[in-house]
Amino acid sequence: MRFWLFFLSFGFCLFESCNEVEDCTLDPYGNYAVATFDMLSGESKIIAFDSIILEGFGRLPGDRDTLIGMLLPLPVENTEAVFHYYTDSSLYSLAVGYKSQPLIYDLSCEATIRFYDLDTSYQSFDSLVILGSEVHLDYVPINFEIYL
Repeated sequence: MRFWLFFLSFGFCLFESCNEVEDCTLDPYGNYAVATFDMLSGESKIIAFDSIILEGFGRLPGDRDTLIGMLLPLPVENTEAVFHYYTDSSLYSLAVGYKSQPLIYDLSCEATIRFYDLDTSYQSFDSLVILGSEVHLDYVPINFEIYL
């Protein structure tokens, strides 16, 4: 009898382990593009802004910190986000255009938004490179490299 009870328990555990795990945290999409900053001149690697403003929404958190990288929020209701970077001597601007698509990742999870076709319609930095045109946390860790 114990053998059959053990066999049934083992079979039930094996059957449950084959079922798909419904975990809403596995969603590979986010609503932030990722930008990294670097200096073209090799003198200083420290970049600090007085403020960073997302047009229509206000200042971004952590905008007075020393930056190496930054999350750029992409508003769902728009197809473009305009960022203004203020320093004591300069104003830099970046306009990011994008498309969005609502997705249902899993029936037990809330809907998510896929942001893709990221492009810049305007930028006033010394140089900018687009590394990934889709916001995807698994295989696009950085979208923009910005050089000052």
